[in-house]
Amino acid sequence: MSVEIMRDRIQSTENFIESANDKINRLRACRARLIGQEITMGNAKHKFKEPELTKETWYGKHANEFDEEREAEVVNSYNDLLNEVGETIEKATREIQSTQDVISHQNRLLSDYKIGLE
Repeated sequence: MSVEIMRDRIQSTENFIESANDKINRLRACRARLIGQEITMGNAKHKFKEPELTKETWYGKHANEFDEEREAEVVNSYNDLLNEVGETIEKATREIQSTQDVISHQNRLLSDYKIGLE
């Protein structure tokens, strides 16, 4: 194989690795923001049940209907959103790992190309 072809492969592989590292950095930043949002959302979750509806604060048919609606429309939707954030964090984590695996493979190729060039 010619020296020029080997140099082209080395350059192409180095460019790919740089691009993949940029992708990992973006994924890590996104993941960090999502984790922060997940924590914030988890800490705020209890507020959707306020005020607590008791016999002292509010009772009767309307109180029960409101509490059921609040649970169905707000709390459950919020829990679904929180679960989606968690799933997205897991997806980002898997994508980071997958990209790191590809980079490792590309680094091995790069090493082989450099040895072949010598």
